[in-house]
Amino acid sequence: MHYNPSVTEAFNSVEHKVSVSLCILLCVLFLSVFLTNKVSTTRNSTKMSSLSKIKPVQSSNSRRLFCDVTKRLNSLSDEQFFEWFRGLTDGEGCFIITQDKNKFKFIFDIYLHKDDAPMLNYIALRLQVGSVNTWDHFACLRVSNQNDLRKIFSLFDLYPLNTSKNLNYLTLKKAHELYFNRKSSEKTLIEISTEIINLKNKMNKQRIDFNQPEGHKINITPYWFLGFVEAEGYFSVGTTSHRLIFGLGQTASELPVLEAIRKFLLDLPGSYKIARKDTNAVSLTLNKKAKNQNSKPMAKIEIGKTDFLTNIIVPFFDNLIWLSKKELDYKDWKLILNIKNQGKHFTDEGKELISLISQRTNRNRLSTNLTKPGEINIQERVLNLLASPSNYEIKPDGKIWIKSLGVYLKGRGNISVEALDEKGILIDSFSSIKECALFFGVSERTIIRRLDKGSFFEYNGKNLVFKREVALP
Repeated sequence: MHYNPSVTEAFNSVEHKVSVSLCILLCVLFLSVFLTNKVSTTRNSTKMSSLSKIKPVQSSNSRRLFCDVTKRLNSLSDEQFFEWFRGLTDGEGCFIITQDKNKFKFIFDIYLHKDDAPMLNYIALRLQVGSVNTWDHFACLRVSNQNDLRKIFSLFDLYPLNTSKNLNYLTLKKAHELYFNRKSSEKTLIEISTEIINLKNKMNKQRIDFNQPEGHKINITPYWFLGFVEAEGYFSVGTTSHRLIFGLGQTASELPVLEAIRKFLLDLPGSYKIARKDTNAVSLTLNKKAKNQNSKPMAKIEIGKTDFLTNIIVPFFDNLIWLSKKELDYKDWKLILNIKNQGKHFTDEGKELISLISQRTNRNRLSTNLTKPGEINIQERVLNLLASPSNYEIKPDGKIWIKSLGVYLKGRGNISVEALDEKGILIDSFSSIKECALFFGVSERTIIRRLDKGSFFEYNGKNLVFKREVALP
């Protein structure tokens, strides 16, 4: 039987609690951005002597991100990092078998834009596996060494992948063991080669069986989700409406994973308004038709409700440590969310700032984008805008007044009403004063008076008190 080391044994050469010497080496690694044009890492035996050859991409984004990575190296525990890496792999990892006659090569790689080379270098350094190379637009972490692959195997055996990438991993691992144990096998070389080829032809785009092995469970954790978002998530802003959306998409075969993610998100702590006519705070949609013959049916999760984004999503992401350039997009998206929550997207300054922020996000941020504008320094303007009084004013009847426009905020469900008992326990909630009045069979004026005075309202032998809640559209 082939010896399969545990994660602890496989990574016993890695000092996860970073020493001073490692920090110095990382500084040398960063300085090499000015000395060399080739990104590479060596394997364990020569890694320490060749750190100066590893070069992050020469862009302000990459240099800033690389500095962030070095500062955070001490912050992530092994458990957090392995979960994050598991999520990143579920999104961007790839397991490949190549063939040259009767010789086979087994590869695990993560292929990203070159601005994320610092993150790939960090992974290679922390796991002590593989090599990182960059080209004009892309960077790749590749693991193909037999011993390095067994470290990867040990990790994913203890931290199983959630998506169909798990099936590709198990297939590659099986083929790898067949090939490297061939001398002790009773099978002929031709039989082993045929079996490996058959396994290879059932992987990745050729896969038609997406049933996970017995006992496999989808396990969504905070850091797995962050890693998956850094691979597959997006933060979008409507061009004219400035509507903010957080979402992620997958092929329809990953629907069980998306369903588990939706449940995970709905179970996160925090409060948000649930309208009686629209309880779908986290939308999960399935498009059964593929766009064309070369694509597959897609499914996606999207969240566009302002209060859910503000009270659930933002606190969740703010408590985690990001490692990729996507953090910059998230932070800019959050700036726009804060501007909107104060109604300042109705002001000329707010509109201009949202436009400027949008110009530097997502693909516009990439170092390879030839049409991107120059570096935009707008942080001080944004902070000054957010420090000024809100552009919203809540009137006694609960309506929202837009100061800069001199009109009321339109849109359904801006004002909600909560009905609490004498102990302050929530009994029911309503999306509007009108809905509350209709439920209790009284006039809207009656509800407004109770809201203003805080006096009790008797209903079914209970004393209730009404409370206004404002939920922005």
